[in-house]
Amino acid sequence: MEAFANDVKKDVITLFQAQRDYQNIAKQSTAEERIEKLLKLKSTVLALKDEIIEAAYADSNKPPFETVAMEFAHFLDELNDACANLPDWMKRERVGTSLNPNAKAEIMYEPRGVVLIMGPWNMPFLLTISPMIAAVAAGNTAILKPSEFTPSVSAVIKKIINLTFNEQEIAVVEGGIDTSTELLKLPFDHIFLTGSPKVGKIVMEAAAKNLASVTMELGGKSPVIIDSGGNLDKAVAGIMKAKTFNAGQLCLACDYVLLPAAMQESFISKAKDYVQSAYYQNGSFNNGDYAQIINLANFNRLKHLFDDAVAKGAKVAMGGVFDLKNRRIQPTILTDVSSDMAIMAEEIFGPITPIINYSTKEEAVAYIRKFPKPLCFYMYSESPENIDYYLRNSTSGGVCINDLMQQTFELRLPFGGVNNSGMGSYHGVFGFRELSNRRSVYYQSLQTPVDEFARPPYADKVNRLWKQLARL
Repeated sequence: MEAFANDVKKDVITLFQAQRDYQNIAKQSTAEERIEKLLKLKSTVLALKDEIIEAAYADSNKPPFETVAMEFAHFLDELNDACANLPDWMKRERVGTSLNPNAKAEIMYEPRGVVLIMGPWNMPFLLTISPMIAAVAAGNTAILKPSEFTPSVSAVIKKIINLTFNEQEIAVVEGGIDTSTELLKLPFDHIFLTGSPKVGKIVMEAAAKNLASVTMELGGKSPVIIDSGGNLDKAVAGIMKAKTFNAGQLCLACDYVLLPAAMQESFISKAKDYVQSAYYQNGSFNNGDYAQIINLANFNRLKHLFDDAVAKGAKVAMGGVFDLKNRRIQPTILTDVSSDMAIMAEEIFGPITPIINYSTKEEAVAYIRKFPKPLCFYMYSESPENIDYYLRNSTSGGVCINDLMQQTFELRLPFGGVNNSGMGSYHGVFGFRELSNRRSVYYQSLQTPVDEFARPPYADKVNRLWKQLARL
């Protein structure tokens, strides 16, 4: 085991140093050169698309439709957007000057350097490759560390990267915790993590030792509020889609639903209809269109959250079917959920949906504020007044009104969390900027005389300085 760890350490150090040596070359690359690399990546991915789909199915029985819809579609949008706009993104930005009207100032975007990208297991292709698109667009070199929980997808990602890039530009390092630990010891210029708050704290601690900047997409308990005038059909469809895609294992999915008690029975009835029409064929649940829970540990974690809630008085309004052999949990709704239940103490990240009743807007907001700031905040309302109230009295990484998850896929909006749900943002130009250093450049006017006033001896210059400042 010790010999294995030493081999891993030697390999990652060698790879890191090669990327650091190459970084200045990558930094000097033109927009055209970076676009050429991205287009080669696109071509390679499309050539191997069937392998990616098969790998996702091998890892978690993820339906091919979900892989294409959730991972390929946004990958293509992100890459095409970068190729179309990169020349404009890379232009130096001229700004006005406040010190001297004859001087000039600009902001130039330069790469952060060598970037470590740590991907998750729930959308292992997209959420590893998408940050890499931003890294390449900004001129960085990068080491990708896909999740060890999705080894089949990880192997295909490595194949794609090896076919597209030289390893001193972009490389993939596979492995488990030992590999991640060795990587985090290295002085990366930037670390990009998609994961949990628990892992985020470990990564931040490691980054602090080298004063590396970080981007973290971490999730959280994202609420949905349905107000009394909200469209219940639309709400149920959006919520159930989010809680059943990838068996609810999405950081974008809602965690719990807040709605008036008078709407609860109708909500549950419509949710049952949704599941019946979407997942049942000839009276049996259709596992072919429904992903597995990623591994036994997460299956058992979700079962514990469910059992604890029921033991403390929660009612099973729908579902509650746990198939240990196939690691599947049918879409489940719980009512009579209280704050002392374990299911309300952590992000669920699975197909279980607690319903919480509220009477007033103030009560709903007070409930949301019990938890750390979430990645997403959703509301279904046709009242501009109510929408404005919830926006002004809540905080989250992003908001979507009268739908779920769409704020994430809009490339003209930054995607990211806040505090416990993450820091930094990306997608579109925001990813380019996130993985760039904004460098300030000031050109002093040659007509400006030498400033003798600021040179010692100071003598009575303090009073003269105060007189100048008084004009401000």
